[in-house]
Amino acid sequence: MRKSLILGLVSSLSVLVVLNPAFGLTQQTVKLETTYPFRGVKHIHRIDLYRGGVPDPIRANMHIVEVNLSDPDIRIQVTEPNGASRGETTLETTRAHVSRIGAQIGINANYYNTITQNFFGYKIPLFADNLSLAASNGTVYSQFLTKRPAFKQPALNLSQNNVATVVEWDNNNQPSRQNTATRPQVPLYNAVAGLTRALKNGVNVGQNDLVYPRTAVGVTLDNKLLLFTVDGRQRPVSDGLSTRMIGSILREYGATEAIVLDGGGSTTLVFADPVPRLINVPVGLGPTRTERPVSNNLAIFAAPRTRMKR
Repeated sequence: MRKSLILGLVSSLSVLVVLNPAFGLTQQTVKLETTYPFRGVKHIHRIDLYRGGVPDPIRANMHIVEVNLSDPDIRIQVTEPNGASRGETTLETTRAHVSRIGAQIGINANYYNTITQNFFGYKIPLFADNLSLAASNGTVYSQFLTKRPAFKQPALNLSQNNVATVVEWDNNNQPSRQNTATRPQVPLYNAVAGLTRALKNGVNVGQNDLVYPRTAVGVTLDNKLLLFTVDGRQRPVSDGLSTRMIGSILREYGATEAIVLDGGGSTTLVFADPVPRLINVPVGLGPTRTERPVSNNLAIFAAPRTRMKR
């Protein structure tokens, strides 16, 4: 971590032990470090141990990025559509995406199906169709899935003036031949979708499902965006979390709405300060610190901390 960027604004907590009644587990925070890498952005690196579960202990190496959407220098952009090329988007690692568009933060987003291109008899995955809703700068290029229940398709929309809203498919009010109507109804601008919620109206609706590498996003009542990753498949370094555990963590940081995005080997968080670098430890191609090309990414543009008023 570059000391010139964190400017000494680091707080750490060595050990915190609580009983988490939501899971019947003893939860122990063994690392808690807060930095401020960009204007309007707070980064929390946290490692928790959960004892009494399977495996025992469950170790979770987490990153929570709080983005103040009211900061005038914050701008959001989701991966753009392919245009005339095959599929909806071109596969790209999160780090390559951040580098290409000159953003400061990037996180992977939608689940997807890959589309291959034949090269000399070999099928190479190059393009993707996104699963459920996706939009970039006002262009909607992927729709809700008609064969999946509406409540199972939560999406995050970020308006042109940076208002964050978690929406669902309004399948009772869809435009003709378009499955993009939302509840609540909002103009779609930059949108990504998951296939499950972690929080709804402040209530933890996550499941006690697999402990797994995961990506999630949350929204607070004061219009802050929370980006979340937890590493996994790296025992004893990090096992991951269930979606219910994620709901508990994000609620701790003020989120009232949260959705779980594509996880597993796709889970990636990148900062460019100024050179794009991995913040979490992805397992995109199996081994640690390998990156998987994904269908789309959620990118944040932010001003450097040197512009902050003192």
